[in-house]
Amino acid sequence: MKFTLKWLKQFLATNANLTDITQALTNLGLEVESIIDRSVELKDFIIAEIIDVKPHPNATKLQICEVNSGKKILQIVCGASNARTGLKVVLAIPGTKIPNGDFIIKTTNIRGITSQGMLCSEKELLISNSNNNCIIELPNTAIVGNSFAEDFGYDDSVIQINVTPNRGDCLGVYGIARELQAKGLGKLVENSFHKIHNTHFQSNIKLHVSAKDACPLFIATEVQNINTACSSPLWLQHFLHNIGLKSISPTIDVTNYVCYSFGYPIHAYDKDKLLNNEIEIRTAYANENITALNNQTYKLTPKDLVVSCGSKIIALAGIIGGLNSSCNSKTNNIILETGYFVPNKIITTGRRLNIESDARHRFERHVDYSIASKVHTIALNLITSICGGEISETIVFDNISITPAKILEFPINEFEKKTGIKLETSTIINILVNLGFTICNATSSTLKIKIPSWRSDIAIKEDIVEELLRVSGYDLLPEIPIKSNQQSCIVLPNKQQKISTLKKVTATCGYNEVVTWSFISSKIVKYFSTYNEKLKILNPISQELDYMRPTIIPNLLESIAKNQARSIKNQAFFEVGPVFSEKKIGQEQCVLAAVKCGNKELIHPHNQILEWDIFDIKADLENILFELGINIENCKIITNATRQYYHPGRFGSIMLSNTCIGCFGEIHPEILANVNINNRVMALELNIDSLQIKKSQPKKQIILSNYPHIERDFAFIVDKFIPALEIAASIKEVNKNLIKKVEVFDVYSGEKIDNNKKSLAFRVTIQSNEQTLTELIIKEISSNIISTIEKAFDAILRDH
Repeated sequence: MKFTLKWLKQFLATNANLTDITQALTNLGLEVESIIDRSVELKDFIIAEIIDVKPHPNATKLQICEVNSGKKILQIVCGASNARTGLKVVLAIPGTKIPNGDFIIKTTNIRGITSQGMLCSEKELLISNSNNNCIIELPNTAIVGNSFAEDFGYDDSVIQINVTPNRGDCLGVYGIARELQAKGLGKLVENSFHKIHNTHFQSNIKLHVSAKDACPLFIATEVQNINTACSSPLWLQHFLHNIGLKSISPTIDVTNYVCYSFGYPIHAYDKDKLLNNEIEIRTAYANENITALNNQTYKLTPKDLVVSCGSKIIALAGIIGGLNSSCNSKTNNIILETGYFVPNKIITTGRRLNIESDARHRFERHVDYSIASKVHTIALNLITSICGGEISETIVFDNISITPAKILEFPINEFEKKTGIKLETSTIINILVNLGFTICNATSSTLKIKIPSWRSDIAIKEDIVEELLRVSGYDLLPEIPIKSNQQSCIVLPNKQQKISTLKKVTATCGYNEVVTWSFISSKIVKYFSTYNEKLKILNPISQELDYMRPTIIPNLLESIAKNQARSIKNQAFFEVGPVFSEKKIGQEQCVLAAVKCGNKELIHPHNQILEWDIFDIKADLENILFELGINIENCKIITNATRQYYHPGRFGSIMLSNTCIGCFGEIHPEILANVNINNRVMALELNIDSLQIKKSQPKKQIILSNYPHIERDFAFIVDKFIPALEIAASIKEVNKNLIKKVEVFDVYSGEKIDNNKKSLAFRVTIQSNEQTLTELIIKEISSNIISTIEKAFDAILRDH
C-alpha cells in the first residue's frame, strides 16, 4: 500500500514529522517497507522557460535551446521533440542529481556545442514511465525560477507499507489515519460526506441482482454531459503519480483516488458503449468470455460473478472491468458503480484466472460496506466539481443492512491476565473508541463492545487484547526470565529423524543437497510418468511449474543441465522431498532421490579416467542402506522390471520383505537428450516412508585373527536373471564362522555359454580365529559351497 505524507494529512490533523509517523506505523503492525522523500530528490529542479530554439549544426535530431532559469540565460542541447520557444520546462542545472539513473548533471560538450544543463522528462524525474521522448510541459502560469517540487506538489514523501491479509481496512489512507489517531499522533479528519441534493434527472437504468448472496449491495448513478476538455487538478495528478498511477481522465482518476483513500474500489462504465439500460449482476454462463481492461480474454464458468448489460459482460464483479465498457478521456456519459461483493467469490475467480488488481486485492480482504454510499457520493461530487455533468437519481439494491453488528463482552482484567500490563479502564476505552469501536455498556468489570463494520478480523476477546497491546506498545511487555535451570531437549518425530539421518548419510557419500520446487512442467511429464489431468495445477506460479511431480528425478536433472551449461561436468546432487501419486490422487510420499554424472576422479596423467556407472550408484545405495542399519544381504535386487525414464538394461529395484523400498540405474539416453544433458547420469531413489531405520547399536569390537586366510575361486553357470547377491549370500550361509568374505570378480556371457545363461565367478575368503585351517577342512567347505549353489540355483560348476 502506497500513499504520500500530504495525502495522509488530508485525513489526519497532525504535526508529527515523517520519522514519527513511519515509526508509529511499524509499531502498529503496519510495517514500513520503503520511504521516498520526493522533496529531497527534486529540491534542485527549477522552473525555466525556453526563449529561443535553433537546430544543432552537427546533429539533425538535436536542438540548441536558450533557456531562462530566472537568474541567467543558459545554453542547453536538447533532443526532445516538443522543445519550442515559449515553453515552460523543468531545468536541471550543473550539480543536480537525476533520480532516474543516479547521475549528476555537468556542463558538457555535445557534438561541438556546450550544454549547461538538461531539460527533464517525467521518466527522468521518476514521475511516470513514459517513453515518448518529450520533456515536461508546464502551464504558462508557472513562475520561472521557482522550485518545481514546491510549486507543483512534488515536495512530498511516498510511504509504502506492508498490510497483512486480515487488515483490509488499512488498504485506504483513511484507515491508516484512524490507526495513527489511536496511537496519539493526531485527530481523524472526518470527510464531509455531503448528500447530493440536486439530481437533474431520473435514470432509465433497470438494475437486477440475481446473485443476491454474492452481491448484497449495489449502487449505480448515471452522470451525463461530462466536460471532456477538463483535466484532473494538479493535486490529484500528483497523488496518483507519486504512488505509480498514471493520470488518464478525471473520471478514472477520481475512482483511483477514492479507492486508495477509503480502501473501497468503485468503477465507472462508459454508458454510450452499453447495449441497453438493463444491468444485471449474475453468475456467468458456461463458456462465456470477457476481454478485460488488461486486454486479456478470460473464459468464465458458472462460479464467476459478473456484471452484464444485455448479452454483453461488462465487468468481472469486484475484480476488473471489461474493455467493451471502458472509460477514456473522451467519455461523456458514465454509470458509476459502488458494490459489495463477498470475499469468497472474489478469491475463487481471482485465483483461477490469475488476475491481480486493486479491486480484487481489497474485496477479497473485506471492504467496509457501511461507507459504500458515502464513497459513492464523494466520487460523484469530485467528478462533477472537476468536469461538470448532470447527476441522476441513485439506484440502490441493498440486502446487507439486515446484517447485525457483532457485540463482544470483554472482561477489563483480561488484558492484564494475558500480557502482565496494567491499563486503566479509561485508557482501554480511549484506545478502542479511537480505533472505531463503540462501547455499548461499561461496568466495573466488563465492557460490551460493538465491533466496527470494517474489522471483520475481530471475533474473540483475545483479538481485543491484541488491539490494545499494539496501540499501547509491545515495549511495555515486562521481561520475565524463565524460572528453570533444566535444559529442554526437543526430540524430533520419527519421520524427521529418518530424514535427518538420510541427509547426513547421503552427504557423506559425496552428494550435495539441493532444494527444488515440488512441481515440474507438464510438457516433460510424458518422459517420466503417465499424464494425469488431476495433478495439473490450476493457478501455477509459473507455466514451467504447472504439474505436481511424480518423481524428483526431473528436478535433479534440471540442476545438472544448468550446471553443465556452465561447464561443470562432475556433479552429484540429492534431494529429500514429496512426490505425488498419479494413480491414487491425494497420496503423497516422502522420497530421497540422488543423481551423479561425470568422472570418478580428477584428470591426471597416470591412469585412465572412468565415468560413474551403475555399479557406483548401486554401491552408494548399499552404503546408505548399511548406515541406516539395513543389511543389504536381506535385500533382493530385481532387474526384470523398470521405470520408463531408466535405461532398460541398467536398472534395479531393491526389495525388502517383498516391499519395494527403492531403485537405482542409469537414466535413459533419450530422456537426457530431451533435457539437454550430454553425459551419462546415474540415479537412485528411496521411499523414506517404507524404511524402518534401526536404532544405532554400540559398535562391536572385531578381533583380528592370528592365523592365515585362504582364498578359493568358484565359477558357476546360472540363469542370467539370477542376481549375484543372492548367490553370494548363499555361499556365506555355508559356514558363517569361517567364511569371512565373498566377492564377485568376474561376470561372463558369450562363447560356450548359452544365451539365457551367464557365468559368475566368486572369490571366497576362509579364515579361522582359533587355528590354522587344514586342507581337509578347506576341501569340505569348498565341497559344501558347490553342492549348495548347484542345488539352490540349478547351477553348474564351470571348468577352468
